Amino acid sequence: GHFWRNIINQIGNPQIKKLVFFRNPLDRILSTIKHIKSFDTKFAKDDVNNILAKNWHRIMHSQCRAMGYSFKEKNMKVVRKNIIDLDFIGITEYFDESIQLCNATFDWHLENIDRRNVLKQEIFSQLSVKSKIRISKELHVELNTYNIALNHFKLRCKKHNIKLPY
Repeated sequence: GHFWRNIINQIGNPQIKKLVFFRNPLDRILSTIKHIKSFDTKFAKDDVNNILAKNWHRIMHSQCRAMGYSFKEKNMKVVRKNIIDLDFIGITEYFDESIQLCNATFDWHLENIDRRNVLKQEIFSQLSVKSKIRISKELHVELNTYNIALNHFKLRCKKHNIKLPY
């Protein structure tokens, strides 16, 4: 499931392994809009720009907030610490390599599966210029979060001799 860092901290069981997949923020934003339009009946016939406007915080900042970011405190150090403390970091864009890393980290034998929920670009093309500008102006915290996770993912892959295609 999708659990935020504070929930895991409250459980306080060191045997619980914290596995997190991060996704390119723009792809994740577009996917969330598509998910809301597809599965929330009150938005089924709504324009993607209205969906974005009505669900702004839910859509825009989920990865950074899940890692403990507070817009009031602007605490990227907390986000960095929480990411480093994860037992496993996966990156959706490196799914196959993420499965290899998971197996190497936990001595598991997971097998790759075909990609699902592959985003088509129709959502992006439906966004207005105003929506695209608003997203680009506020994407920096999500991008910082993603980049911290991506850098640590790459370090962990290097440690386990997992080659990345790019």
